[in-house]
Amino acid sequence: MLRLILTTSLLVGVMLLSCCSPDRHRSGPVLQFDMKQLASSFGERDTAHAPLVAVRFLFPELRKVVASPLRDSLQRYISEMIFGSLTNGAGPVPFDTIANGIFEEYRMLQEEFSDYSLPWSLEREMRVETDTASIVSLRFREYSFLGGAHGMEIVKLASFDAVTGKRLGLADLFTAGSDSTLSGLVEQRFRESRGIPQGESLQDAGFWMEDGKFAVGTNVAVGNGEMIFYYNAYEIAPYALGPTEVRIPFTKLSSILSKEKVLIDRR
Repeated sequence: MLRLILTTSLLVGVMLLSCCSPDRHRSGPVLQFDMKQLASSFGERDTAHAPLVAVRFLFPELRKVVASPLRDSLQRYISEMIFGSLTNGAGPVPFDTIANGIFEEYRMLQEEFSDYSLPWSLEREMRVETDTASIVSLRFREYSFLGGAHGMEIVKLASFDAVTGKRLGLADLFTAGSDSTLSGLVEQRFRESRGIPQGESLQDAGFWMEDGKFAVGTNVAVGNGEMIFYYNAYEIAPYALGPTEVRIPFTKLSSILSKEKVLIDRR
């Protein structure tokens, strides 16, 4: 049985103070959106009435208060991540196409193995991590189990200039020539979060580091008064070690943060 549920959207207004000072309010329109959910399921497991396959997407649908480069950029990114194809990388594709493709794979597996009843799922969520006058950051999470040995969770972070809508990378967020300093600070926090002493090799602790050197990575975003660095499972370590999230307050990074991009209330 195939069900398509469109959950009633709940209007959410996000109004946060600037990350730099609690006394400085952002000017201009507030970022407004409806949290929208799309869900579909296939089959039932015995008497539990739980679906054999469940697909659920949750994401902010931006309300068009005024047209802006930021809104267009955010909407494009959200669409690409939430509705990205599972097979060929092309996208975005309709929700029904993604869900029905998974259901068809499951049906074919059941035709080959009549007693197969292992539940599958695909969950995608996009949430607003930060909304300031300078930067808007998003957090995307996908969890999937579509057969195999175990499920897989992936988190991706992204920050956008609140005026131009440009997606910001490390070169935008930190000053030129600060790579070594940044790497040292992130590695220190990484070791603290993992309980790895400074003298111990990260490779000996089970992490994959090219040439034995710590890599900052590009999965980074501006948080509320802090920078967020995220390492997914399989990115720098085996699945068994899981993901690592590192958060560093602006106060620890003040000498290398881009004052224009990160710390200035420009709207």
